[in-house]
Amino acid sequence: MAIKLFFLNLLTICCLNAHAFSFKPFKEYLSGDDSKDIIEKIATFESDRTISALKKMHASKIIKNKPDNLKRFKGLLNLLSEEIENDDVLDVVDEILTKVNDRLDYFEKSKSSFFPLVTAQYNSWQDHFTLKNLDSNIESRKNGLNRGPCFGGGAEYGNSFYRISLDLCLGFLAVFSNTDLESGVKTTYLKTRLGYSYFLGERSRIGTTINLLYRSSDFNVPARSELNGTTYLNIGGSLDYHFKLLNSLYFFSSVGGYISSGTLSWNNGFNWIF
Repeated sequence: MAIKLFFLNLLTICCLNAHAFSFKPFKEYLSGDDSKDIIEKIATFESDRTISALKKMHASKIIKNKPDNLKRFKGLLNLLSEEIENDDVLDVVDEILTKVNDRLDYFEKSKSSFFPLVTAQYNSWQDHFTLKNLDSNIESRKNGLNRGPCFGGGAEYGNSFYRISLDLCLGFLAVFSNTDLESGVKTTYLKTRLGYSYFLGERSRIGTTINLLYRSSDFNVPARSELNGTTYLNIGGSLDYHFKLLNSLYFFSSVGGYISSGTLSWNNGFNWIF
């Protein structure tokens, strides 16, 4: 803290050049003295010198790039807006105060944090398996369409501009595979997603996701046949859109595909972000 105050003092003295001695109250305020006497002294300065001092302080990196220093500077501007009656100075104070508030809002939105989440999703994707006739040794590839819900959790890291997310969900209730051989095959799957999304506004964002999905299906194998593909591991990617429905509830929809099976996939769901 002492080092910051030293640099603030040094900045105020240097940036005001030959008039530094006249602007001692500015230095004292930035150093932590916000007594009424200090504000009254500042309010008595000539308008052009006050405007010059405020503009130079606002432009300085030591103030505008440090949230604590910027808040201190904002306090000075608020006090001056109450004490000074000169219209020219008040116009400059209002102009700078607007920029300071925008800057402080940017700092607040830039703070990154972890956000736990729970997720409920519905996935639909295709993959395949191989059926071998043991009498003729002929192999044939069969396609399967898999669909069903999954439930799980994860976390996001980021701020009001971007999010990095990781979640894991398990599908075991009402999950089925429809194949060339039979329909309604009981299936279980585990899916994990690693994604990056960018906010388009306060309620929406777009992103991209890497998906890893493991499936296990309880196929009925025909007599004198061998089936390869009861379990299947898929890796792929998707494009995502997220829309904020409530304060913590997001709806998302994804379209993509899996490299291993060479097929398309889609995914809808809800995330509750804490």
